[in-house]
Amino acid sequence: MNDETPEIGRTKRPYVRRNVRQEDAREPVREAGSVRYPGKVRQRRGANHNMFEVPRDILKRLWDEYGVDIQFNLDTVKGADGREIVDLPPMVTRTGMEQQGWESVMPGQFDGLLDGLFVKKDHRGEIVVGGQVLQWRPRELTQEARAEEYSMAKEKVYSHEKRMMAGQVDGVDTSILDPRAGSAQRVTRLTKSRVPSIPVPQ
Repeated sequence: MNDETPEIGRTKRPYVRRNVRQEDAREPVREAGSVRYPGKVRQRRGANHNMFEVPRDILKRLWDEYGVDIQFNLDTVKGADGREIVDLPPMVTRTGMEQQGWESVMPGQFDGLLDGLFVKKDHRGEIVVGGQVLQWRPRELTQEARAEEYSMAKEKVYSHEKRMMAGQVDGVDTSILDPRAGSAQRVTRLTKSRVPSIPVPQ
């Protein structure tokens, strides 16, 4: 190339990002399925699908009509080498959850409301998905557990407030800052404000 050779300019195509809406990603690639196998569809790659999600209308029916609560509980945990991990805290193990009143859902229970939702229709045995087993218990036990959790949380907050008012604040060196000094006691107070919480589905 010499000085007289005109410079060849390349036009670079601008990068255009293809926006795939979240609802589109969940839709099957074909509505009608394949030609040979009608009704056979697949999900788009990368679609964010929660394999443990139970439709809200089903949860509401189970709670209102059948008086039960359902949730997925731990069945097995495997390490990177494929071996099952057994030294887990008792409260999160299957035995621990069953001691809290949970028992496995069978597909035919509750008039077949859950049949075909996570496993094939007419499946026999437990519903296990990704190392989690679907279990149920009477809603009264869930209400009792929620009340117990609320009471324990309230007790922890009260205990923490009491320690703070007494000057027992974590990380404060009492040899430098004496919480029982006259001026400290006069100005020590605790104010509370309520921040709206994120609504939790029932």
